[in-house]
Amino acid sequence: MYIDAHVHFWKLDRGDYGWLTPDKSVLYQDYLPEQLMASFNKYQVDQVIAVQAASTVEETRFLLTLAAQYPLIAGVVGWLDIADRDFLDVYEKLRSNPRFIGIRLGGAEIRCALEEKHGRRLSHIRQMAADEFNVDLLVRPADLPYVVQLLETVPLLRGVVNHLGSPLSAAETSAGQWAEGMKKVSAYPHVMCKLSGMITPAGGFHPERLRGYVKQLLEWFGTKRLMYGSDWPVALQAGSYEDVTRLFNEVLGSGLTDEQLDVLRCGNAERFYLRR
Repeated sequence: MYIDAHVHFWKLDRGDYGWLTPDKSVLYQDYLPEQLMASFNKYQVDQVIAVQAASTVEETRFLLTLAAQYPLIAGVVGWLDIADRDFLDVYEKLRSNPRFIGIRLGGAEIRCALEEKHGRRLSHIRQMAADEFNVDLLVRPADLPYVVQLLETVPLLRGVVNHLGSPLSAAETSAGQWAEGMKKVSAYPHVMCKLSGMITPAGGFHPERLRGYVKQLLEWFGTKRLMYGSDWPVALQAGSYEDVTRLFNEVLGSGLTDEQLDVLRCGNAERFYLRR
């Protein structure tokens, strides 16, 4: 069984997906839960975590509406403006919905929060940490020193690094920067990492391009702080849902027990996001 910890849904006519343009032919269409049902049944995907694809509160509410309609959506990682004076009010109202289980922060937002030192952004992150509220971290290797600085400042933050920390990012030239940053991040026991978003930067089903990174993450985080995520439908640019699932299992290698595989496929996401 799997819990897919990283799935996106969108409806283009909502109009707030600025990054989705017609030149992205595979992605420039609606993607909704019913389009995944066959794959979920085939690969025994029991539940999914829907993750923000637009930086608006309206999209967060849209995903929560979908979650109310589709029981397979176990939770929503949305977006809130941590610089907004009304953040706490919006945050508390959304938290009344049990499916609202996290927000996602990008590297630029983390840097701005640290630059303020005693500003609203950092205060709001501290509040989420105090509430044990989950924060997804969408970062590249160059952002990792700032993630480490954030964790030094807010050590109890419950975070999960998306997409392995993007070691294959075309914008980065130093694998050492990724390794140094992720090893330091792994020292914080409240932080996990998603084995997600792998097939797209790898250019398809190329486990050899990823195996070394996953091996290092297993050494640093262990099997109890890594989790499966497909990054559907973004992953469709490089392969099918079947390809994504095969790639995940292939990069793990053959040295893990059935129990360890179970926690990677579903147990860790269940524990982190759903508190079971």
